[in-house]
Amino acid sequence: MSSISTANKIDSYPTSNALPHGQDTLDSVLNSPLDEPGDAFCELVNRRLLWWDSAHIRTWMLDQGYSFYQRSHTSSGDPSAMVFVPDAEQQDTSFPYAYHGGEAENIWPPFSAYTGERAIVGYAQDSQGSHVAMKAILSGSGEYRILKYLQNQGVPASLDEFQNVLPVLDILSCEGHWLAIMPRWGSDPLQPDFRSMKEVFHFIHCLLRGLNYLH
Repeated sequence: MSSISTANKIDSYPTSNALPHGQDTLDSVLNSPLDEPGDAFCELVNRRLLWWDSAHIRTWMLDQGYSFYQRSHTSSGDPSAMVFVPDAEQQDTSFPYAYHGGEAENIWPPFSAYTGERAIVGYAQDSQGSHVAMKAILSGSGEYRILKYLQNQGVPASLDEFQNVLPVLDILSCEGHWLAIMPRWGSDPLQPDFRSMKEVFHFIHCLLRGLNYLH
């Protein structure tokens, strides 16, 4: 993965004064309270989706070396929580990036991903074509401190050193908050389905090993 200097990351994003009137920033959508499901919840989620897809963020991310997946839309034209890579091709990969392959189990194109019901996750490819996931993180939060700690641990050199916690590749300063970048491993922790009790116990073992590492 190409390196990006810290000097280029900090305060290199557009300021709110440079944006069209009424256009959201990461601060305005991340700091807004997310109420119980309802009209207000749906409105905020939609604003977050539009923020991820905004031209100024996509352009800025390209400057950082990341190209966002393309978003799908509903029949009414609204943005959906599903994203995909047009004309995606499988690649030879190495740790910490995921293996590409296996049987297609849904109607979505390869590398499709669900960005979550809270719309705080995005997906992209870096300048080398590797697939990454990124999560919007509140500045000063406990989550930020944990992710910063994990980033400082570095990326394990091999699976033998992997503690079943995805490494943090980078943390980008963005509009007063942060975007944590991690290698993308699949679409969902429980997909594909378990095919034996051995796989179930292996999954439990991985969870417990990761939990032990974090503590």
